[in-house]
Amino acid sequence: MDEPVDATGEAFDRAFQLTSGMPVSVEDPLKCPLKRPGTPLDFSLTDTSDIPVVPERLARLIAQWAPGDVQAVPVEVKGQTEPHCILVATRTVACIDDAKCKKVEYRKPEVGRPERAGRRYKRVDGLRIDPEKVGAAQLFRPSGWTVALIVSERIHAALLDAEVSGIHFECVTRPPEHDVSEQDPSAP
Repeated sequence: MDEPVDATGEAFDRAFQLTSGMPVSVEDPLKCPLKRPGTPLDFSLTDTSDIPVVPERLARLIAQWAPGDVQAVPVEVKGQTEPHCILVATRTVACIDDAKCKKVEYRKPEVGRPERAGRRYKRVDGLRIDPEKVGAAQLFRPSGWTVALIVSERIHAALLDAEVSGIHFECVTRPPEHDVSEQDPSAP
């Protein structure tokens, strides 16, 4: 799926806010053009910014499972009649366990790069978090590395039970040698 565009077809210039881990304000309707034809998935990410796009029915379910942790921004998906939403995590949690990650590199402060605001890390391989720091969060982005979208075990199980297509999970609470990733076979 391509990146969101505004009603005029111009690139949405604040797309970085959709993955910042904070609520967003979007006045004009957004559209996401399809990049590749095929069977629609329940969970898709845009090609460049990894912005989650889901059917409205799934966004409502996730909002029930994670009240206060998500915002559903309506988006029109070209060729789809079912309403869709951009799923915005509205919470960040300072929970990355640097010592347990495979590798971390820290970002130097950059002037004039708003899309990198709040990203303390330049690179995180083998992401690991400290579950003790997560608290009651059910869906969030880790502070300093908002490219990752993390769900609780409860939401993980609910998404698997709902047979959501297109989703990919990686455990971020166990040591890397125990890493088992789960991916929907229909995911790209």
